Amino acid sequence: MAVDLEGFGKLSVAASVRSIASGDIDTVIQPTVLDAVEYAIAALSNRKDRIGVVVAGEGSTAAQTDSTVASRAEAIARTMTQAGLFLTLAAQDIVRDRLREEVHFEDFGVIEAEGADRAERIFAVFHPDLPEPAVPHRRVTGNWRAPSKSFVGRGREVDELQDLVFNRSIVTITGFPGVGKSMTALHVAGSVSEEHDDGIWWFSVEDRATFSELLGTIGTTKGLLGLKGEVTVERIAEGLAKRKCVIVLDGCERMRDDVRTLVSAVVARSQGLTFLLTSTKPIGVEGENVYRLDPMSLPDPSDAVEEVLLKSDAVNLFCQRATQAGGKIPIDEVHVDLAIQICEKIDALPIAIELIAATTRTSSLSKIAADLERDASTGQDALGLSSRLRALER
Repeated sequence: MAVDLEGFGKLSVAASVRSIASGDIDTVIQPTVLDAVEYAIAALSNRKDRIGVVVAGEGSTAAQTDSTVASRAEAIARTMTQAGLFLTLAAQDIVRDRLREEVHFEDFGVIEAEGADRAERIFAVFHPDLPEPAVPHRRVTGNWRAPSKSFVGRGREVDELQDLVFNRSIVTITGFPGVGKSMTALHVAGSVSEEHDDGIWWFSVEDRATFSELLGTIGTTKGLLGLKGEVTVERIAEGLAKRKCVIVLDGCERMRDDVRTLVSAVVARSQGLTFLLTSTKPIGVEGENVYRLDPMSLPDPSDAVEEVLLKSDAVNLFCQRATQAGGKIPIDEVHVDLAIQICEKIDALPIAIELIAATTRTSSLSKIAADLERDASTGQDALGLSSRLRALER
């Protein structure tokens, strides 16, 4: 693929490839930037011991420019310490729209190479056949994903948990099954992502059959560690030592002892990492900050109808989820009172509120309240709520 050089003046392009082990450098002058990039990719493909640098420049004569860009490419190649392909700003500008779709560039910062005539802004090339450079200050998002449903209420709890995550290394959210530990942790983790350059990472402990499987999942996750071979607690602790990130371990109660071992080892070496854990009980690790999550708030009997949704997270969640399910709840005294009764009968547990709210599309609030009242007095489970809640107590 030819690059139209018209308008670039007397352009010269140099590609330097350096061996990290020996320090040897090969520098060649190429007719176009694209040729230089393709030459460097071929020399670096599937190699983790080489550095490639492509420099483009203009000058009054071809000979002068060739000499200048060659020396500059060599100087930058000597300065770079990690495998990968790097382009100067001028070179990146020329080829950024001419490479394969899966190839992209990231700003690596300004490099002042000894022996070069000036500082250069360098771009790292991300290419399927090349080692992936670790870009300074490159922000990592992690594997955290926003939940499909909106997060409702818990304003005070979220504020307090955010403060703990910012200032403590180990934070454990405890509480009954179904009280909303996972959703709260997911929301809090996402809300502090901007302050953690190495990302927010979410791992379900309860979905792993063994501790070895959990270690393997954490250790091999691309972007976090990406370890090869046997994954051990020690290798994970070493790999995470300098990361500024939040790692959420959800549902730790079944592996409390193992999680305690992992967390202790990582925190002992960490300089900026925070564990956010969820568990029905504290993990019992040194330095653990336990935050007890209670059922959602209910309104005060003296609250007026128009104040209930503002002051009660439980009723607010119920009304929002009912509306999303297709249920129609008029905001009047009768229906708000029924919503309050329903939330009280299910102990304001978020998971129970979600399950009951989903039935409002086909049942009226008065019937739901009556069914819950009958179930409480007879021990029946007409709504199937008890069996679904028991399934959470794994």
